[in-house]
Amino acid sequence: TVVEVDGDSVRLDVAKWYAGGDADEVVLDTADTPIVALDGVEFVDGGDYLVSIIDGEVAICGISGPADPVLEGLYDTWFG
Repeated sequence: TVVEVDGDSVRLDVAKWYAGGDADEVVLDTADTPIVALDGVEFVDGGDYLVSIIDGEVAICGISGPADPVLEGLYDTWFG
């Protein structure tokens, strides 16, 4: 869940890790993340997201985005 959007960073409270982490909170640097019109992720305060990081960057093109049953099902398949 996004708890703060501040310029080029987003702070998230983590409810579940699918792989590779255990922190209760993460801060993402979004300075180089493409804008939504280019299939990026628009992080909004209070929004719930599934976020995949590849080589230190937020994976886009449908791999990261707002949490919904379809994306959750894909994450369960990919990381389950």
